[in-house]
Amino acid sequence: MMMLLWRIIALLLITSGRTNACPSLCTCPSWSTVVCNGGTVASVMASLPSTTTSITIQNTNANTLSQTDFDTVNIPNLWYFKLTNSLAQTIKDNTFGKFSQMRNLNLTSNQLRNIEKDAFNGLGILQELDLRNNEIQNIGEIFLPLRSLKRLYLQANRIITIPSGSFLSQSNLMSLILDQNEIQSYDSLTFQGLTSLSYLSLRKCELNAISNDLLGALHAIKTLDLGNNAIFTLPRAEDWRRNAPSLSVLILDHNQITELKSQQFLGMTLRKLDLSFNRLSRISVDNFGQCNIDDLDLSDNSIIQVASRAFASMGPRLRTMSMARNSILSLPEDAFYGLYLLQSLNLSSCSITKLHPGQFHNLNQLHFLDLSGNKLNNVPNGILQSFQFIHRLYLEGNQWKCDCNIISFNRPLAGIILDIAEKWGLQNAEDFSLQFSDQNRQQYITERNRKDIQNGNVLTLTSSPAKTAQNLYTKLKEGKADERLDALKMLSNLAGDSTFAIEFITKDGLKIIKQFVIDGKHHGEPLSYILKSFVALMEHSVVSWDTIEPEFTKKVCDCVLSQKTGVSCQLPSLEILESVILHSTQLSKHSAIESNISPEKIHPHLQNPDLQKNSLALLNALFMKAAPEKKKKIGDSIHARGFRNTIMTAAVEEWAFMWNHADNITATSVLSGSRSVGTEMGHQLYCLQTLMLNMHETKMNSPVNPHDTSVQKQIESLRNTAFDLDTEANQPGSRKSNLYRKLGFQDQSNPAQDFVNNTPPGALALDNIHYFALKHQENYVKVVLENSSRADEHDCPFIQASIMLTKTLCEILNIGQPPQDDGNTFYPMFFSHDKPFEEFFCICIQLLNKTWREMRASTEDFHKVLGVVKEQINRALDIQPTSFEAFRLRLNQLTYADIMKLWDQERKNKEEWESQAQPIVELRDMIRPDIMKLIKQQRLNYLMEGARFAKYNPKGRTKDRSWYWRLSPNHKAFHFSECGENDKPSLDQLNNKLQVSEIKSLLVGKDCPHVREKNKAKSNYNSGLAFAIQPNTDNAECYCFIAKDEKEFDMWTDGINVLLSNEMTSNQMNQDLEMLLSMEIKIRLLDTEGITIPKEPPPIPPEPDNYDFAYQVL
Repeated sequence: MMMLLWRIIALLLITSGRTNACPSLCTCPSWSTVVCNGGTVASVMASLPSTTTSITIQNTNANTLSQTDFDTVNIPNLWYFKLTNSLAQTIKDNTFGKFSQMRNLNLTSNQLRNIEKDAFNGLGILQELDLRNNEIQNIGEIFLPLRSLKRLYLQANRIITIPSGSFLSQSNLMSLILDQNEIQSYDSLTFQGLTSLSYLSLRKCELNAISNDLLGALHAIKTLDLGNNAIFTLPRAEDWRRNAPSLSVLILDHNQITELKSQQFLGMTLRKLDLSFNRLSRISVDNFGQCNIDDLDLSDNSIIQVASRAFASMGPRLRTMSMARNSILSLPEDAFYGLYLLQSLNLSSCSITKLHPGQFHNLNQLHFLDLSGNKLNNVPNGILQSFQFIHRLYLEGNQWKCDCNIISFNRPLAGIILDIAEKWGLQNAEDFSLQFSDQNRQQYITERNRKDIQNGNVLTLTSSPAKTAQNLYTKLKEGKADERLDALKMLSNLAGDSTFAIEFITKDGLKIIKQFVIDGKHHGEPLSYILKSFVALMEHSVVSWDTIEPEFTKKVCDCVLSQKTGVSCQLPSLEILESVILHSTQLSKHSAIESNISPEKIHPHLQNPDLQKNSLALLNALFMKAAPEKKKKIGDSIHARGFRNTIMTAAVEEWAFMWNHADNITATSVLSGSRSVGTEMGHQLYCLQTLMLNMHETKMNSPVNPHDTSVQKQIESLRNTAFDLDTEANQPGSRKSNLYRKLGFQDQSNPAQDFVNNTPPGALALDNIHYFALKHQENYVKVVLENSSRADEHDCPFIQASIMLTKTLCEILNIGQPPQDDGNTFYPMFFSHDKPFEEFFCICIQLLNKTWREMRASTEDFHKVLGVVKEQINRALDIQPTSFEAFRLRLNQLTYADIMKLWDQERKNKEEWESQAQPIVELRDMIRPDIMKLIKQQRLNYLMEGARFAKYNPKGRTKDRSWYWRLSPNHKAFHFSECGENDKPSLDQLNNKLQVSEIKSLLVGKDCPHVREKNKAKSNYNSGLAFAIQPNTDNAECYCFIAKDEKEFDMWTDGINVLLSNEMTSNQMNQDLEMLLSMEIKIRLLDTEGITIPKEPPPIPPEPDNYDFAYQVL
């Protein structure tokens, strides 16, 4: 009993806790992300919620950053900090020492000049530092504390010298960008310590040579960008090989290189070489040497001569080459000898005047050829017959001799292709077809889709789908390894076209693809093309997923599970398994996958950013199609702590990417990359959330068994916990019934019956209440006792409220509904707990109790309170809270008063929007004349009531004199006479008369004669309330008035204007017109409540051909 007393006393002392509001000058998309504009760094940081993980501050006037700016900050999990567009010039020592968990520090676009040596102390796990667009001149040893740094951006500063040892501690640095500085000196020790550096960019740094001091420290470099400098000579090949043995991409565009030495790149591991925008004039036969380059760019030089077999020594690996915008008048017939694998060749705008018949005969793999913008006037016969796989051929902008025979496209495609073939001398026109030239739209033109051709589309003539399918099939079956690889690559590009896919499948192409997988002889790149092609071919639904052999499925499972397979093979493998589960009707195929693939085996792939989406899709497919007992096991696996943490990381970072996309935050885990809001990853997280919550569907639709001892024990524990009862002994029945009544049971004699009669939510409601009492006992007792202490009429029945709330939460979360194809709304907090729905309920039941108290509700208001609570929950979910604490904080902000304000504002916004709809505008115009008549009549009625004015004449105020004016009932004359201060004379007592017909005009404001006199005398009355009636008789004085307030002024001037047939111009008239129009519109639209009014009226249908139906007998 004493314990109960103490709980009641504690309850009475409870006050609502203070919540962390979003700081002024800031916006808070959630309680973990804050974006601020203006203010000081210290003031912003001091008011941040402790849940903040990401903060952006811009346009602040702080010129120094120091430790004191963060003294009062308590943000233990801050991982992203951005300060931009500020006046900051200095960063003091230990400024960021409190943020040991920070991963990303962005200080772009400030005025930083001085960064003290220990400024970054304490940031031991920082991975990205962005200092671009500042005024930094000296970097010294400022980076020494940043031992985990992976990416460093220093472009667009004023760095002149990089001292020795500047990067000694950056052994983990992978990317360093120093573009747009004026680096004049560095030595052999400048880049010492960068043992992991794979990307270095020194664009536009005024470099004139590539010294061995630079190369000597770049043993791990893979990409080196030295474009936009003044380099005119290159190191010898042996220097490159010795100092940068792993270099694969070398970018040297926009330099001053005039020639290449003999064997300039011999033996290098280069895959891409960019020499565009230099001053090369000749390409000799031995310039490159054996170097196996894949991509060579020689565009925008001054090349006038290309030697015979100029590229033969490079090796056969070259796939892409551009020589565009040079001055090559002619090419030797064997200029491209040896480039057997070349797929793309750009010779545009080179002033080429002539091509040889055998110019491209050895380029059997060429897919893209650009000869546009040259000076060709004809194409030699037979030059195109070597192009077996050409996809895009550009010939525009030459000096062709046209025969003016324009092909008409208003005929069948077969006839069009025949005309083109005859024009270009091509045999067997049936072996050709038209195709879109866009690389992202490699689709064959057919009679079905030719309507999709638009003006400006470029089409290419290529091999027909049937011929291409046959050629690929032959190469796959009989070709050599290199031919088979090229065929597989081309197949993966074309398999998405339905016309080609049908032809290839008809020739048993799918069968050979499956056999490749079953045989297990292909690995790496070839296997990835095989699996991608299979996925694309199956998407056309030509072949049923039921035809997939168990051996094929087993091999695909092995691809998923093998660590040696690689991402490029695992991605399509995961997609194949997902499709088998979702689309196959044979349960045996599901079992074959389930026996090999379990959630525990999928878990490692969920930690890989490249595989995560497909892995989650496969997990969802297994979850969705599993039998009930297997669903339970999958659910248990997902709720395991390690698995749940992985999913939680995915959900939080997908959410963070959505809010921080504009800031270009580089996320390094699950959902980093070029994803946009509403991506496929978001859809998969939504599906998983839905499937997890649907695990409650069975209990939601099941009533409890009143005779079940476990149910009885749960209900008894609710009573005992709430009222501090340790034993059942000596508890009379009336006492129990009274306690059950206080708990809010409707059936006090058999409380379990409440969970039988209210199904759904049935047993789910009891589980939620029991969880609340067990896991949040203090809050449970507080809610129950608070309700027990209220008067009966204001009592909130806890059990009934919990039952109805559970049902409402099921409706909000769509429990029992399968995932929708277009759904992508997920809530990261549901992945943060092993009992997410129960925790959700615990927060919401406390919200219901709080809202009940704020509304001072009674039992009759139950459904109204529930409606407000539902609105509060929905609005709190709008921010997709990342944690239950963030959800709780958001709910605390949404009080009942706030909801009422929001509803009122939304109603006003809706009315304003609807008022702009064309039907409403037309309705307003239609009823406006009637409203104007009403206002005019009201103004005349006001004048008939009359008013007392201080008496004025054109010279000014007549001292201590007043007069009273009225309009006659027939509106033909004003009656007036002098009166006392408190008099209100009748019409008969007003002896003087002014006929309306004798009024010439109405004067207002400064046009009134008594106002002009007032200005001379500097009187103190308001000229804005002055008006005067000017008679139409000669030399007659004006009748002058000063209204007592603006309303009287508006009413009298409007009334007089009505009498004179003038327009009413007062503000009061506009207000009255808008008010009356709005009220009339609302009254007329009462029957359209809930119907969306279109912006434009629906079109009037055309008249029928005849009106004979009028005579039909119905």
